Order: sequence, then structure tokens, then C-alpha cells
Amino acid sequence: MVDLASDDSLKFRAFCDMNQGFPAPENGADNMDVTREAIRREMLRTNTVVGVVLVVVLALLLAAVLSGDRASRNQQRAEAAEAASTDRLWNAYLAQASALRLTATAGRREKALGVISNAAALRPTLELRSEAAATLALADLARDSVPLPLPRGMDSTEMDMALERFAYGDDKGLVHIASVRDGKDLFTLEALAAGPGLKMAARSTSFSPDGKFICARYAGGALAVWKLENHELIFTAGNDATNVVIAGMSYSPDSTRLMFSDPDREKQITILDLEKRERIATGVKVGARTFRFRPGTQQLALVLDNNVDLLEFPNETPLKTFAHPTRVYLTAWSPNGAQLVVTCEDGDVYLWDVET
Repeated sequence: MVDLASDDSLKFRAFCDMNQGFPAPENGADNMDVTREAIRREMLRTNTVVGVVLVVVLALLLAAVLSGDRASRNQQRAEAAEAASTDRLWNAYLAQASALRLTATAGRREKALGVISNAAALRPTLELRSEAAATLALADLARDSVPLPLPRGMDSTEMDMALERFAYGDDKGLVHIASVRDGKDLFTLEALAAGPGLKMAARSTSFSPDGKFICARYAGGALAVWKLENHELIFTAGNDATNVVIAGMSYSPDSTRLMFSDPDREKQITILDLEKRERIATGVKVGARTFRFRPGTQQLALVLDNNVDLLEFPNETPLKTFAHPTRVYLTAWSPNGAQLVVTCEDGDVYLWDVET
């Protein structure tokens, strides 16, 4: 007869020997209870570990959710800040373009269009299109070439009507004719042999409207005229003048006559026929006062401090006086002689309708 209880006890003891965590009881009668208790404790430990793992996983999941939400809010704030910054920059571009369009500086058209292009890259709108259309309609000045350095010793410069040559005098009495394109001298003119007055510094020069003649006024009051085609000296005045205070020289619109303050004629205005190379009229003592003949007439605009007097030449009959608040610098007639332009010391420019 086989003892089942003893057999079960032997199996349980073998199980305990294989699993060192369970003690093997000596009394076989309590085997089942001991087994249940051991299994219960093992399950509690397992459940505890699982619970801890679940808590950790849940905590990590919650942290990930919170971090994602925070990142989303930060991204939204960054996008909102970027949009606000872009909007401020766009408004700044628009304001700058409008301001440039309203200025009176050269190059404003090109600069304003560049700013509008920057704004359009951010956000094209109808408002920008309107601003661009208004800018395109502007009349403007643009630099045509690279600025040239001023020659050493240059007092003043004069450019011809074709904008191809410019002239300037130096302290040695030489008159330089240079290229506008590169600033290099084309040739020089001199009248040193004519007298001591023409060895002094050449202070001012003037091209005739047709570009065929040039005249120069020297520091002592002397004057010289050359024909540019062959560099010929055709006329001089005040050859011995070294301390005569005198000014004023201008051409007739057709370039046939030169009007100048004559040091050889008591500082009166002389009219020189450039083809015949001789004086044809003299009158109106002007000294250092500047003047301009009115095209097509025998009238001249004569500057005296703040006033411009309109006179008949050569009898000096006064016709009109144009008064200004500050000293007059320059005058110029319109081609038809109907308007007189006057620039003054304060920077203002006046346009006079002579007939009214």
C-alpha cells in the first residue's frame, strides 16, 4: 500500500529544494498551507514591483504630456512674437518708403523702391502697390558716374553743355580741360606770355554754350579767351592787371558774343564779338557786380547785394528791381528771356516772371 501523503511531502520537499526561496517544512501535514502562504507572498512582491513600474510609467507619461503642452505654448508664443515683429518691420518699411518719396534728395526714387521691395518680400499688399505706383511716378536725379576727386589747387570748375568736359584753373595761371568720364586732363591752356596779369592764378572759367570757346578770369582781374578747336588764344584783357577787383562774364545764347567786366575799360561791361575778336560795345560800369544779359534784348540783370536791377544797355536806363531778403548769389535767364532765376545766400531760389 502506497502512502500518498508521504509521496506528496517528498514532491513538495523537492520543489522547495529547487526554489530556495520556499522553506521546506518538516511536517508534511501542513504542506498545502505553507505553499499557499509562500505563493501569496511572492504574488504580493510581484504585484508591488508591477505597481511601482506602472507608477513610474504613468509619471513619465504625465511628464511627457506636460512637457509637450509647454513646448506647444512656447511655440505659439514664439510664432505670435515673430508675427508681431514682422508686422512692425513691414510698417517701418512702408513709413520709410513714404518718407523717402516726400524728400527732395537725389536718388529718392531708387531708394524708396528698394524699401518697398523689402516690404513686399514680407507681405505684398494693395497699400504697397499704391506706394510703388506713386514712387514710380517721381522725377528724380541719379548719379551717372563715379565721383571724381577734385584736382589739387582747383578753385572752381565749369562743365560744358555736352557734359563731356570740365575746366578749372590753377595757381600757376594754367587752364586745364579734363574729361568728365575719367577726370584726366585732355590738354592745358595758358597765356603767360601776354603779361603779368595772366601769370596769376586762374580763378574761374566758362565754356560757351556751343562748346567752341572758353574764357578764364584771373586773380588780378585779367581775362583770356581761347578757341578750343585748335587751342588758340584769341583775346586778352587786363594783361597788366594784378590787383583789380572785378567779376562777371557770360555768353550770348548763340555763342557769338562774350560779355565781361573789362579791366581795360574802367570796369565797364564790354561786348566782344568772338568771330571778329574785337570789342563792339562798352557801357554800364559794374566793377565786381555780376550780371546776365536777357536773351534777344539789350537788357541786363545786374546784381547789387540783395537786389537784381534790370537795365538797358548801354545807356543804363533802369527798368525794374527785384528785391530779395538776403544777398544774391547767382542769376540765370530762361531761354526765351521771360523768366529770371535768382539764388540767394539763405539757400532760397526765386523765379521771377519779368513781364508781370
